[in-house]
Amino acid sequence: MSKNNLMNAIPLIAAGLADKLDVKVIIRGSGAYTDGKVINLPHFEIKNDKHKQSMLGYLSHEAAHIKYESFKDIDETQVANPLIQNLWNIFEDVRIENCLIAQYKGCAGWIDQTIKHIGMEARGKNIKEIFFDFILLHSRCTHRRQYFLAPEVKIAENKLAKETSVMFVGRLITEIDSKLGGLKSSLSALKLAEDVHKFLNSILDEEKTQANESDTSDQGESGKSKQDKSDQGAFEAIKEILETSAHDNPVQNVFDDFISQQEVNTCVREIPVSRLIRCETTDCHIEPGHELHASSKSSSNQLAARLRSLVQAEKTVRAKTSTSGLNLNNRVLYRGGIGDNRIFKTKKVIKKVDSIVEIVLDKSGSMRTRMTQATTALGAIAIALNGISGVNVTASCFPATNHCCDSIELLSENEKINNLFPRLASVDADGYTPSYNALIHSITKVMNSRKTNKVIFFITDGLPARTQRIEFENLLKQASNQISVVGIGIGIGSVTERMQTYFDEFICINDVSELKKKLFDVAKKHIIN
Repeated sequence: MSKNNLMNAIPLIAAGLADKLDVKVIIRGSGAYTDGKVINLPHFEIKNDKHKQSMLGYLSHEAAHIKYESFKDIDETQVANPLIQNLWNIFEDVRIENCLIAQYKGCAGWIDQTIKHIGMEARGKNIKEIFFDFILLHSRCTHRRQYFLAPEVKIAENKLAKETSVMFVGRLITEIDSKLGGLKSSLSALKLAEDVHKFLNSILDEEKTQANESDTSDQGESGKSKQDKSDQGAFEAIKEILETSAHDNPVQNVFDDFISQQEVNTCVREIPVSRLIRCETTDCHIEPGHELHASSKSSSNQLAARLRSLVQAEKTVRAKTSTSGLNLNNRVLYRGGIGDNRIFKTKKVIKKVDSIVEIVLDKSGSMRTRMTQATTALGAIAIALNGISGVNVTASCFPATNHCCDSIELLSENEKINNLFPRLASVDADGYTPSYNALIHSITKVMNSRKTNKVIFFITDGLPARTQRIEFENLLKQASNQISVVGIGIGIGSVTERMQTYFDEFICINDVSELKKKLFDVAKKHIIN
């Protein structure tokens, strides 16, 4: 499987976004929606990178509804009027997306791609559709800075001016632009919708006033008569807009349209998408972090020295002789006199070490009696590999808490290695074994790294949770062409053979002292060579 195909898997997309935006996602069923707390997403088939960006745009938009409280303080009776509800939806979408982009700038391009994927156009055929087309396109182009919509805004503006008047369109723009950019809450977006509704009604009040004045004025001038007919047409159009009902459905919803076009893999079971929880503890000098650092360093010294010497040997440049080249080897020029043409100097190509190594620790309840051994092993691996130039070490553990499938980030890429130990020392064994969720986070992390060689060490004492075994095995197969995933079993005993069927390479240790030789062989194979 190619890198794009692996990273386009919907569980990895959802997990990456859940981590980034701190929202909950669950993959199940055939419907996509949010209840204000969780995003429900079917297992869609993602076809290419642009399709992936469009899906991220959809997820970002839905996540924004949750993060920026679209439903807070809104009573159903306040949006009972269909006109107000449709206007509120448009203004609220602009508000939440702007809030999201202010915090996560990369989301702007994803949401733009979703809209480009479907196409947002001035396609209204009746006055209600034309009115909402203009509100939608103008609001997004002007206040969401989606300037690629500008041609459609112009079309929608001309169509609305034709049905009403240029003056009406100008006043409508002023009404919206004076407030839309400064919305602070969902309630303020609703207030703007209500203000636009009042504005439309005020236009009709003006009509009544003009009608009364016309009854007492001279009707003989033809120019004035034409103007009256034009105004009357505009007033009739506004009356029709105000009569918008729940059955009209006049607003384009590109996000619903996007979801309706997706292909769903219905064979996949429900997958709760976990989050990667950041651990903030960084003081390595406090107990018990200091003790763990000392014991891990003691266990890793010999291994680290052997690995560094191996790397140095690979980098040592040795001169060789060849029958052609640009530089002569002065020491063997005599060979020319005896018919041996090997007198040119060449250099051995240096193998560059450019690896990221993610170390994942299973801290489920069954690991309780092995945690000291396991954390020391993880620390020893991290210290040993961190000492190799060109290797970045990261680490995580799972589950975050009992009855939870989240993981804990112990060490991020390019972070100081000392930050690992106080976090690792605070880890307690608890919960079940959501290995599939943990592997998703680890794969996402190494695939997002710029390092060319990607390795995961998966430390565990047993099988994945029963409900995740098929998904875990399939994910390992999908990743095998891009990532070296090495299983490290600690005292797993009777399930050794079963674990070996999951991993292309699996090593088993009963004591941390065994780690030195076995890890040396693994590192030599996957990281250095």
